Amino acid sequence: MSSTEVGSTGQQEGNASVAETVSEQATQVKKKGRAELREQLDQRTNDVGRQASSLASALRRAGSEAGQDASGMGVERVTSGLAERLEQAGSYLEQARGEEILRDAERFVRTRPWVVAGAAATLGFAVSRILRASSEQRYDRTSTTASGSRDSQEWRAPATSVYEAREPVASRASEATAVAS
Repeated sequence: MSSTEVGSTGQQEGNASVAETVSEQATQVKKKGRAELREQLDQRTNDVGRQASSLASALRRAGSEAGQDASGMGVERVTSGLAERLEQAGSYLEQARGEEILRDAERFVRTRPWVVAGAAATLGFAVSRILRASSEQRYDRTSTTASGSRDSQEWRAPATSVYEAREPVASRASEATAVAS
């Protein structure tokens, strides 16, 4: 063998050793990350479970106070039912491990996909309405004329419905005064 063949073989072995070491370290980091994620998930679900149980007891107290009146009997039943459901959810979240919760969530999504799709659509619609309302308010605040000040009689936001396509109030008022004179 020549010296160049021996040198390239040694370099290949060194590269393989480095690649193996990097692979082992990546696997260890991955395992450590998963363990920390599981721990955080368990801790957060326990916290949410305790908060749900606390809210359930507050609902029970409020319902029993409202139930002392003759008119509050329906309120007491409703709050008692809500409190019971909250306690069940809270105890489940406190007792279940993160992996069990994820497994149960996956099972729910697989068995009831239309419920999940409907909830996602409803949530998406609500978020879109909120964003649209906030963007219109932002547009109203930041729109200015060329001189840097907003002329409220001439400027208006684009109409989004038939009712908003009306003329500005100031121009209608000036027409009314012109007709009256």
